[in-house]
Amino acid sequence: MRRQPWKGLGLAAGALMSMPFVAQAEQPESRATCNEPTEPVTIFFGQFTEGCTIAPTVDLDRFQFDGEAGQRIQILLHAESANLDPNLELLDPTNATIDSSSCNLDECTTSLFDVVLTMTGTHTILVTDVDGDEPGDYVLQLEQVPPSMPIPGLPYGAVVSGAIEPSTDTDFYAFHGTAGTTVQVEATGLTNDLDTWVRLLSDTGETLATDFCFTGAASTCTASLSFDILTDGTYYVAVADGGGEDTGDFELEITCTAGTCEDIAAGLTADIHSVSVLLGGTQNLSLDAGPDNAGNPYLMLGSIGDFVPGLEVNGATLPLSLDNWFVIVLVNPNAAPFSGFTGNLDGDGKASASLTFPANINPALAGTRFLHAFIVDDGVGLVEPIFVSNPVAVELN
Repeated sequence: MRRQPWKGLGLAAGALMSMPFVAQAEQPESRATCNEPTEPVTIFFGQFTEGCTIAPTVDLDRFQFDGEAGQRIQILLHAESANLDPNLELLDPTNATIDSSSCNLDECTTSLFDVVLTMTGTHTILVTDVDGDEPGDYVLQLEQVPPSMPIPGLPYGAVVSGAIEPSTDTDFYAFHGTAGTTVQVEATGLTNDLDTWVRLLSDTGETLATDFCFTGAASTCTASLSFDILTDGTYYVAVADGGGEDTGDFELEITCTAGTCEDIAAGLTADIHSVSVLLGGTQNLSLDAGPDNAGNPYLMLGSIGDFVPGLEVNGATLPLSLDNWFVIVLVNPNAAPFSGFTGNLDGDGKASASLTFPANINPALAGTRFLHAFIVDDGVGLVEPIFVSNPVAVELN
């Protein structure tokens, strides 16, 4: 029988409080709150801003993040006020300008794409109004491309659903590409106004193929691309709104149209992402760590709210934070309201779990968001995760 290694992790929970955090992007979006008196505002990869405004008109907002030479990043800024003509500028650790962009249409979006950092250190983002004569609100989002966080795998033939929220959001998915095969990627907007934009990226984040569709207020559209895979490896699909101005739901599918394609582990998926505080409900979770992890012990963990920048455990970064919910899940992984939160993966490296919320939860908890992710251990020695899943959220409403 394989050893269940999680007691060691439980004994280390207190020590984890002092372990260093590392910057990670996430699929469930995380926020960085603007606060004028405490600028510059620290922003991590995968975060978007809230409460940001250019006021007075000559205001200059500053954000900082830690970047490494060779990282590929993107920055999107959407003006939420009609009069604001936003100007975006990126500075390296010596305060030299790397790149800049601006726009001057009503509620427009300006961006810096495909920027490869050449220095390691603290980088600065500056936001102003172009002429310094008009105030307004805005949202800014910073992404590493591809994210270094665990992100969902995209099996061939499976239709997955997602949401662009806020308008500057980009959702990432991974798949395994086999040399000599051809893949077809389709992203269909399910919400009127969502101008679906899909990109196929290399393992370093370089754009290999792209397509964009434009729709009116009363219709939806599909962006579609085909690509011949020349090299074995991990590839990524990025989905966003083409103008960075609209939000909405989408469906994504990748199919293998030529050759023999090999699926990648899907990670963690769920059937629902919200539960009523009045009625309660159950979120069913599907775990897939791939055949390489068949029979290995797994443990689901959780936290509340945002997790950026993440939690490092024995060389692996968990897309969670260390809080009371983390400890509750760790100590009672198979007691109500949890089921199947720990065990051994089956012969395909898969398992099922669930989280049940009772009816008549305190209404004050509405809006609380729970995140869960699972780790896999080889069952030998100390707890050293050999697989970490993407996070999945469920929110009380």
